[in-house]
Amino acid sequence: MPKLAASAGHNAKVTGAHGYITEHIENRKVLDGVSKYIKQLGWTFVDCTDDTSATKDGIVLGAIAKHNKHPDAESDIQLHFNASAGTHSRAIGVECIISTKARAKDRERAERIADKLAKNIGLPRRKTIVSDYYGFPRRTVYGIIVEICFVNSKADA
Repeated sequence: MPKLAASAGHNAKVTGAHGYITEHIENRKVLDGVSKYIKQLGWTFVDCTDDTSATKDGIVLGAIAKHNKHPDAESDIQLHFNASAGTHSRAIGVECIISTKARAKDRERAERIADKLAKNIGLPRRKTIVSDYYGFPRRTVYGIIVEICFVNSKADA
């Protein structure tokens, strides 16, 4: 049975992006929904969220440690909400971030996630960012960071 290891990016101590909505509150709602639907598909779901660390680096390392306990996971996904400078009334959109060393199937998976998410919530589809800067789980190069929307865009929120 396939396994998905996922984490909700930020916690109550390191709250993430703020705007019309707050990242650490909304990412839990999305993680709960992902868990529900992944299980309905017959997959095993593992929550790797770090709810105890009090620094940004701490929550990244805490989530990595939890992800590392599941080397058999088909994919590692971190759920985040984005922000840009100022506030906006226009929709900004959905994007995914993947490692420069991501496998072809994970690049394809990131593209499908962003395409379907943008279509289903009615937001623009931004390009997939390819970078190693964003704190991917160290045991893997197939982590996908999903930036669900921009919290400082009224249309996105």
